[in-house]
Amino acid sequence: MKSQIQNRFVDWRRQAFETFWSGDLEKSWEIHSKIESLFPEKRHITDMWKICLFGRSGQNDEAFRMAFASLHDGIWWHPDRLREEPELDPLKKDARFDLFVDACRNRYRQEADRHPPLLCSMGNPLSVKRMFAIHWRGDNADSFSEYWEETAFLSDWHVGFPQSSQVFGSDRFCWDDEKKAEADLVESKRHFDQISAADPDQTILCGASQGGKLAIDYTLRMKPFSESRFFAIVPSILDLAPYEAKLREGVCPQTRGYILTGDRDPFVQKASALHELLRDYDIPCKLTIVKGLGHDFPKGFEMYLKDVADFLHQA
Repeated sequence: MKSQIQNRFVDWRRQAFETFWSGDLEKSWEIHSKIESLFPEKRHITDMWKICLFGRSGQNDEAFRMAFASLHDGIWWHPDRLREEPELDPLKKDARFDLFVDACRNRYRQEADRHPPLLCSMGNPLSVKRMFAIHWRGDNADSFSEYWEETAFLSDWHVGFPQSSQVFGSDRFCWDDEKKAEADLVESKRHFDQISAADPDQTILCGASQGGKLAIDYTLRMKPFSESRFFAIVPSILDLAPYEAKLREGVCPQTRGYILTGDRDPFVQKASALHELLRDYDIPCKLTIVKGLGHDFPKGFEMYLKDVADFLHQA
């Protein structure tokens, strides 16, 4: 294991976000410095936090000095995401911002086709209980796996974490191109099947955000996999029409699902509507809405994993 459960990056990340959104910049700087020293390999995340903190503090020169120093060190971000990020608004009227975005766009073009799909796994490869967990947009398999790390759940489960070949930034990937996403996931699933003792068709398809939506889509379509169970964490669902059309056509009678989201997640209304739609078509599906949770994993994720396992393994 790469970290201790009480000192995981994902936990520090949650604390950093909560502090930043509270407006306590002094405390945010303290937490950032601590995270920076503990996780030097996370510069693609911590450098952007520092740029945002400088911008929020009105220190534009320092923000751009940090941005171009990161670029010099090979760290870059998706150009479109930079323009969309509201925390960078204080910097966007500065001519240097366009230069920064253009430099990142050049790096994006250079890196676009250089990364093969990957798979990492954890847990018990001899277990008949399996989960195939698809990372969210702008993440990687190793980082995503931290949410499962050192949970008791892993003693009785084998979990595979595929990584997309579609680059989204330094050490970040996405599933934006649907055909490439499907090809990557088929390849990673084949590798996972080879290292696991369980029946490949009895795997729970899982994912968060963009990955959660894919888990739902593939389960209902029964393509490219034949799994009939999904676990979706804050799925980024925008349109219910394709789901209703698929349900009218008919789905596997063994289909079951579990949706975990938060009342502050921007996609919660669509997730709730999909839950109702599935139930209207007699598809067993459980919806858990965590109070105060935004577009993130909840604290105490292991508790929800147990509930997911119990529900999805019902006859």
